[in-house]
Amino acid sequence: MRGINMCMRSSSIKKGELPRNITKSLVDTLQKEGYLVKQNFEYPNKISSNFDVKYPSYTLDIFAVKRNDIMVIKYENCSDVLSNKHKKLWKALSSKPGVNFHILVPSYCSEKAQLKSRMLNVPVKILCLNDWKDSFESSLRNSK
Repeated sequence: MRGINMCMRSSSIKKGELPRNITKSLVDTLQKEGYLVKQNFEYPNKISSNFDVKYPSYTLDIFAVKRNDIMVIKYENCSDVLSNKHKKLWKALSSKPGVNFHILVPSYCSEKAQLKSRMLNVPVKILCLNDWKDSFESSLRNSK
């Protein structure tokens, strides 16, 4: 699924922070679906032999594996979305077979994230922090 924008226009999330309640809810949802979930996953780190990305300076907020299905969730603020360093990460993760790549952004960054997805031609699902749940659960159903 390429760059679907499911963001509303308001958000009270502070820049640079992924709230614990969202992290916990994402982890709980993935675990209920049978995924092995790792939080703050850094490379190099072994969780799956078919996932080989060598960017040791990146930390993924959530990395989940179920058989050959890999779910990667990364929170980015507006400066991250515009960063060239993160452009490499988006391309690397989106090029891996079986990877469902999700970016969580504050709502005021959603248009920038959508534009970046289109410019890079990468299949990434853009989720807003204030209304991520329905679109994420729909994505999980579609990945089965």
